[in-house]
Amino acid sequence: MTDLLWINLDKDVARKEHMNLSINTAFTDASCSRIRACDPLDVAMYDIIDNDCPIPVSVGEHGCLLSHMKCIEMGIESSKSKGNDHFMVTEDDIMFEISPLSIKSICDSAPDDWEILQLYSNNANAVLSMFFKDFGGGGPGKPNDVIWKKWDFSHWSTAAYIIKVSTAEDLVKRFKFSSTDMKIDLRCHSMKSVADLVLYMFNTTYTLCVPIATTLDVDSNIHPEHIDMHRSATRSIRSILFRLKKKDGPHSHPFLQSRQ
Repeated sequence: MTDLLWINLDKDVARKEHMNLSINTAFTDASCSRIRACDPLDVAMYDIIDNDCPIPVSVGEHGCLLSHMKCIEMGIESSKSKGNDHFMVTEDDIMFEISPLSIKSICDSAPDDWEILQLYSNNANAVLSMFFKDFGGGGPGKPNDVIWKKWDFSHWSTAAYIIKVSTAEDLVKRFKFSSTDMKIDLRCHSMKSVADLVLYMFNTTYTLCVPIATTLDVDSNIHPEHIDMHRSATRSIRSILFRLKKKDGPHSHPFLQSRQ
């Protein structure tokens, strides 16, 4: 079984209940565990050596990054003890719209050189472009079958991804991260030190062109002003999934098809 670690703040009880009800049945080959997220008090206790990027990083953004690094650190230890070479990380507002899924099937569909697989983006324009131009660009009945696309800056979100253990180890080492010593050194990263840029930029990251997930309709802990953007992404993803689930539609979902 592959580790699936989900991040949750202690205060977000409703989100915790959502994950407890949904995540254990979302995948057929996952061993799911909650990881306590870093709150503002935790952030204040960390020794954060930031870079010289002039764009300020909020406490919430630092908390998100530290939570993911803590999760990655724990994923390394657990996965190595089981002999696994990858694990999965999600945030607590993720909703898998197609289930049950298989982490193995997702990984098997990816390019051979992958290091991180991003399973969700909340940029509606990017989601629509990847689906209609990359996956479905061959026209009705003749899709391009491009399931994965190289990550770029418009593919926002760390809501769900799969990461190789070796890549996770490199990240921890590169940023000198330790949840025990409560420190992180971000000076080797030239851009704003937010989670998706720190995780994805240095590694061979691919984004899934065919959606499998949305997010809960709840305010973001980091950017509450982004709620309309999240809703737009959800509408776009559900419209795509509706097309893919139609029996007489021009294309079928690759992960639904693999289970038939």
